[in-house]
Amino acid sequence: MMTIEEKLRSLWHQERRFYHVRGASRFILWLIAMLAVDFIIDWGILFRVNSNINIGLLLLIVNIGVLGYVLWNEWLKYLKPFDPVVVALEVETRHPELASVLVSYTQFPEGTRDEHASPELVEAMRQQARDLTRTIDFREVVDFAQIRKLLMVCACITFFFLIISINWQAHTSSLLRRLSGVDATYPTRTQIVDVSGDLMVRAGDPVIVTVGAEGVIPEQGTIYVRSDESGSDWQTAPMLLGGAGSGRPVFEQTLDEVNEELLYYIKLGDDRSDLYRITPISAPSISAVRIDRTYLPYLGREADKTSALSGSVLEGSSLVWHLTTHTPVDRLQVAIGEKRIDAVQNGDNLHWTFRMDKVKSSFKYTFLWTEGMSGKGFEYDDVEHAMEVIPDMVPKVELLKPTLNALATVNKRVTIKAKVQDDHGLDEAWLTYTVNDGEEKRIPIEINFKGQQSGIIDFVWNLKDTVDDVKPDMNISFYVQVKDHYPNGESHEAGSVRRRLSVVDAKRYIDWYQEELSSNLNDVRRAQVAEEEAAKALKQLKIQEGVE
Repeated sequence: MMTIEEKLRSLWHQERRFYHVRGASRFILWLIAMLAVDFIIDWGILFRVNSNINIGLLLLIVNIGVLGYVLWNEWLKYLKPFDPVVVALEVETRHPELASVLVSYTQFPEGTRDEHASPELVEAMRQQARDLTRTIDFREVVDFAQIRKLLMVCACITFFFLIISINWQAHTSSLLRRLSGVDATYPTRTQIVDVSGDLMVRAGDPVIVTVGAEGVIPEQGTIYVRSDESGSDWQTAPMLLGGAGSGRPVFEQTLDEVNEELLYYIKLGDDRSDLYRITPISAPSISAVRIDRTYLPYLGREADKTSALSGSVLEGSSLVWHLTTHTPVDRLQVAIGEKRIDAVQNGDNLHWTFRMDKVKSSFKYTFLWTEGMSGKGFEYDDVEHAMEVIPDMVPKVELLKPTLNALATVNKRVTIKAKVQDDHGLDEAWLTYTVNDGEEKRIPIEINFKGQQSGIIDFVWNLKDTVDDVKPDMNISFYVQVKDHYPNGESHEAGSVRRRLSVVDAKRYIDWYQEELSSNLNDVRRAQVAEEEAAKALKQLKIQEGVE
């Protein structure tokens, strides 16, 4: 026969079993419901829009929060420690005929001493409690029939869930992996394979995106493309069946002139690809340039530098280009007409140099880049630059005196005056003459130009002292000749216009001189007459106009 204490503890154990069964059933129902909701959200929405996999972790956190709340409110909070008084009250609630005897029994355990109660009365009360509860089964207070429907529903839903999980094992596995933050995909009837993936293309070039398909093959697919800029909208284009690759159908779509970074994904049937990126590789560009210019020694100019890719330079100069690019470059060639010059790396693939020595003529050039960012070696042309080579000009000579051909005697002293100039400085001067169109002869003109770019030559030429055996009936032609400092200067000599002297006897020279003098006097008289007439006309005009 069980004692009252044993019956109360047995009832407490029965209650805990009841709460365990009920709490576990409700928890399982909530767990299955949450998994169903997770599947609908993840498979029906998140997976199809290729959302961030971390959203699965967010769903898991929500699940833990909800299930934690259910676990406490439907299960754990009912699991209280054993308290005989509380259990006794539950029995008396079911059996009111006990009239608090059982509660009093638990409040006055055996051996209790109370100065307000007689031990005999306490023992009598305890005996009465034993007599009244002898035939009562305390465990009947707990009625498992209350949760029969709950258990049946829980069993059915759990069985159905197990069947679904077994039939859709791949879906269930993918759901659980995605909830744990693992990048997993759900099985589909159509399987996307061999996507082009992340692509790098030359800026401005078209790109062909391809994708293979297995399983149920649709008639066409769809590619979704948008700019990598935030807030840009997705644009769609059909992907048409283009042939077969590796024994499977291949769909493709051409994107024209890719000039900005793009994101794309593909839908074929019920499958959807990951998100991929198309990166256009722009042509290398120059961030800094320095051109060192070294001049020929005869010019007397210090070497200098410029940052202009187009400009001018003196003939014969040597040029060295120093280029720095924004992005790595695998190879740099310089195209000058049909000629190609390979630039040299200067330390790394961001710094390049090339040179041209003693340039002779103007030229145009352009850079041929092979970029070094993508690893694909894309090649690019650059804009055309022009370098004008300024040649060393031939000196200029202007003969000022004599102004005309003339007659001369053997004692003639000819006054010669000439204006000379050169772009980089004069060097020497001569008087060059021929007798009767014979061999040319030179007479050095003593003048120190001191590298000046202009000057006046003024000297007197004594025919008798320089021309051998000068005599009447000789014809002497002459001109002033100069040269500059250009190397191999014969190519940079220049002469004035020629003048001719006809050597005559003294009588013929005097007659000619008198004729010239008379002609000049007549010219002067005519000029005087014209001036007087003009003065009279002006005076008459002032009178007519009333001008004093």
